[in-house]
Amino acid sequence: MNQHLSLVSLLVPDYDEALTFFTSALNFELCEDTPLGGGKRWVVVRPRGRDGSRLLLARASGPAQAARIGDQTGGRVFLFLATDDFDRDHARMTAAGVRFVEQPRHEAYGVVAVFEDSWGNRWDLIQRKIQSEAIQAPMTPRQVAEEWVRRFNAGDADALAELYDADAVNHQVVHEPIVGKRAIREMFLRQFAAADMTCIPELIHEAGDVAILEWIDPLGLRGCGFFTVKAGRIVFQRGYWDKLSFLRQHCLPPD
Repeated sequence: MNQHLSLVSLLVPDYDEALTFFTSALNFELCEDTPLGGGKRWVVVRPRGRDGSRLLLARASGPAQAARIGDQTGGRVFLFLATDDFDRDHARMTAAGVRFVEQPRHEAYGVVAVFEDSWGNRWDLIQRKIQSEAIQAPMTPRQVAEEWVRRFNAGDADALAELYDADAVNHQVVHEPIVGKRAIREMFLRQFAAADMTCIPELIHEAGDVAILEWIDPLGLRGCGFFTVKAGRIVFQRGYWDKLSFLRQHCLPPD
């Protein structure tokens, strides 16, 4: 199974007013603005910089929906806007007139502050701790390989993709090279949907900007991977393993 949350509807009083807020104050990008007839439009925006859920800006229709504008969760934080640089976005949003209802908080999981959109819905602006640490002190190649194993074994394609440079290359020698963080994320999504995989490290060795991972899985398959790391991000990865053995172990048909 391959699923992801593609759209979240947000009730707004007016399309253009909402677009101004999201594209100017929050610096979102406009993905689609299609007339549907009768004054209705299909308006979709998303944060810049990575794949993820998008917002459908839905103009309220009728008194019941209008009453929910700005209060879709009864006062709880509704949406969570993740960032790789909290200070940058907090300063920019504040300058753009976004209302923060609290001072930034340093929690165990990262830096966070609650803000309100133009209609009163509450959001978290949040920078996760691992991203904060990566900015202050990039992970070494060995640390990147160790974190790669942890995220791989968790089956988290989104978290795995964040370990890669935007233009990274992942070349498993049994396949053609995959180029770019987005394509690498899609590759992991397909793999996790096809088989239940676990990587058990036997040895991780670091030499300059390269980490070498020797691994085994619970079914006895062995392999090794080479991670070239720059500024805490994987720029090139090469992996060696027996594809035919893997397919047989997981009862998968040959390509």
